[in-house]
Amino acid sequence: MFRVIDYVSKNDNRLSGYQPSLFKFDEDARKASTDQLVAQIAPMIHANDHGVTFTELFATTCNLSPPSADIYRDAIDILRDHKEVEVIGASTGKPTQARIQDSDRIILPEQRNLFFTL
Repeated sequence: MFRVIDYVSKNDNRLSGYQPSLFKFDEDARKASTDQLVAQIAPMIHANDHGVTFTELFATTCNLSPPSADIYRDAIDILRDHKEVEVIGASTGKPTQARIQDSDRIILPEQRNLFFTL
């Protein structure tokens, strides 16, 4: 009866379940979000003696802020570069400099810096 031309069901968000992000990050917004996460993540790690996995951190805070998991990873990389946290590889149980994976644990280093600046 009705004929729909060029309709592709996989492109229908109602059927596919895909929800485009409401937040778009240009370079300035991404840097501001990363900087803010650096300031917010550090106290969360300091409050937990055994550290947290990336999944735990992201799952417990992602609804409170718009940044993506990649922006969280960038913030953790900055903290690690400044020796504010260590990332322990889930597969090795040793500190790693590789990009953080979901099951890697973020902990406080044994020796910390006295001053932290971006």
